[in-house]
Order: sequence, then structure tokens, then C-alpha cells
Amino acid sequence: MNIPKLRFKEFTDDWKTHKLKNICYINPKSSNLNDKFYYIDLECVQYGRLKYIQCINKLEAPSRAQRVLLPQDILFQSVRAYQKNSYFFKKENDIQTVASTGYAQLRTKKELSLYIYYYLYFQKFINKVNKLSTGTSYPAINSTDLGMININIPSFQEQEKIANFLSTVDKKIENLENTITSLENQKKGLLQQIFSQKLRFKDKNGNNYPNWEKKKLGDITTSYSGGTPSVNVKDYYNGTIPFIKSGEIHNSFTETFITETGLNSSSAKLVKKGDLLFALYGATSGDTSISKINGAINQAILCVRSTTLNLHYLYQLLNFYRNKLLSIYLQGGQGNFSATIFKNLIFNFPCLEEQTKIADFLSAFDRKLENQKAQLEHWQQIKKGLLQQMFV
Repeated sequence: MNIPKLRFKEFTDDWKTHKLKNICYINPKSSNLNDKFYYIDLECVQYGRLKYIQCINKLEAPSRAQRVLLPQDILFQSVRAYQKNSYFFKKENDIQTVASTGYAQLRTKKELSLYIYYYLYFQKFINKVNKLSTGTSYPAINSTDLGMININIPSFQEQEKIANFLSTVDKKIENLENTITSLENQKKGLLQQIFSQKLRFKDKNGNNYPNWEKKKLGDITTSYSGGTPSVNVKDYYNGTIPFIKSGEIHNSFTETFITETGLNSSSAKLVKKGDLLFALYGATSGDTSISKINGAINQAILCVRSTTLNLHYLYQLLNFYRNKLLSIYLQGGQGNFSATIFKNLIFNFPCLEEQTKIADFLSAFDRKLENQKAQLEHWQQIKKGLLQQMFV
């Protein structure tokens, strides 16, 4: 039978198959725009929600984009559909809204539009779109081919129940996203106050700590970078030593392992759990992390240690100043740090006891934030599973 793996028990009817063009108007035309309107482009939407929206003059809009959205309209990402960034338009604005040509605009004829919206995230549907898409860097499907794709539809009552259920899951995800955004903004404010010394901690007797002092990192830390064993020597790889690359400094695992021979035959250096790792160059340049594992590092990572400095405090400090440092040492679109540059960086430092209090306070805040992110990932995985089991 044409039925899903996961289904509400009160429904037993077989699902019906229809071409998308028979249940939706695709790209309904409208050109009677006001002087100004909202313009939704691909960059505006992520995970089915608007990240931001552009308000522009009518004359600035591409002529092919002049399709006014109505409540319940669906925007299906027809360019690189595998990204799954479609959007469900819920209400009208005082200023009219149109979408870019990167979307196919769908308006249902009689089916429940919210059900169709969720169906468009079904991987089986996306696979059909991918097969009909043309182009390499920006594969896209045209409206005619999109309309010919078959989708499966249950009764209206079952459509409604599925859509309402998934909406509840979406609401949970949205609440978690809002909580994370709020916590991230709170932390930005706290970091600004702490590192500008507007917010100070006191000792156990309620007294102020000594004034902060300017110090050069090279005077209060020791550091070294690593290297990479030759990839042409098989005996250097598939060993037991985790080989940490600059994009993996936040992880508790690595994709590559090297042997003792590989370590001893190269400039790779060992690091310990708790060391501070700083990405020198590449896509993650300027990233800082406290190592979660014992392993070896390559030449793009600087390992930092100190006996007079709280490394968790330094981690928070470097993260706070990352964008400023990148703006100074940016080359070719990426940061370009070196051990020498790192050692010459100068910051204001409180005494070690106040550093520890600051680090403990911010670490507790980070744990709260990470807990919310873990819950978000959990619910996103739940939704992903539901989308694959509740449709045919």
C-alpha cells in the first residue's frame, strides 16, 4: 500500500499520487507592486525561517522576481534544492513581498499548504528534484520539471494532523533557537563589560583585585606549532595517535591518525588535553579552543601553555578579540597568523585569581549555551527522522 512508515492510528486509507502542478499553481504572476516592497532572496532564508529581509524600491527588483506573496504561499528553493531552505509565508506585511528567481513560488489549489510545505523537505522529493536539476555549481530545476514531479497526498484530515504535529516540533526548535540567540547576545554583552573592566570581580573578602596590567603573550606563555608527516609514506598513517588539523581543534575526535614513526619522522608535535590550541591560518584562522584530546598537531596550529596564566581565561579573551585580530592580519580573505605575531600580542590582564573567577563564570555560561545547542541538535534530528517516516 502507498502508506508511510509512521502514521496516526486513526488513518488507514491509501495515499493518492498527484503531479505537483495539479495541486499547486507554480509561480503565479503579479506585477501590480507598490513603490516599495520586501524582497526575499536565497540569503534571507535559513531552515525555513527569515534571517533578515530586504526592503527595496520597485525599480531595483529583477523583473522576473515580481511575484507577490500571499499568506500560505510556499517558496521552494529551486537553486541548490539540497540545502532545504524553503519558506512558508504566513502573513501579509504593510509593504508587499516578492521572492527572487532562486525560488519557485507555490500556491496550493485545495490541499493544505502547510502539509505541502513539509512534504517539500521529504528527502525522496528532494532526490527527484536533484535528478531533474541542471548545472554544476548552482544546480537548478525549472518550473515545468518541478510541476511534473509526483507527490503523495493523504486525506485532508490527515494532512492537517501531520502539518500541526510538525508545526509543534518546529515551534520547539524555534524556541530553542531564540534562547540560544538570546544567550549569545547576553554573553557578548558580558564579554564587552568584562574586558573593558566595567564589570569587575572581588576577592573572598569583598575587596577589589589589583589593577590590570598590559602583558605580551610571549612573556607569559610558551608555544609551538606542529607539522605534517609525508602523505606519500603509508607507514606514517593509520596509527593510534590522533592527528589534529586546524578545523578540528574544537572536536573530541579526529579523522586522521598517525603512527609513532610518522610523529618521529616529521615536525608534528604532541599536545595534551587542556592545552590551548590556536589556528594560525586557513579557513579557521584565529579560532581558539581548549584541546579535548591528547594528540599531535600540524603546522597550522599553535599549542599554548602557561604556568602563570589561566588558559581558559586566555581562550575567552582570544575569542572576544578574534574579529579584530583578523581585520589586522587578514590576507587573501583569510587570517595569516604566525607564532611570532601571536607572541607579540599585548592585552590587559587581571591577576591570576581574578582570571580564574572570570574564566569559571564564563565557562559556566558556555555550558548552559552548549546544553541548549545540544537540545536544538536533538530536536533537529527528531524532525529529520519524522520527515522521512511520515511521508511516502
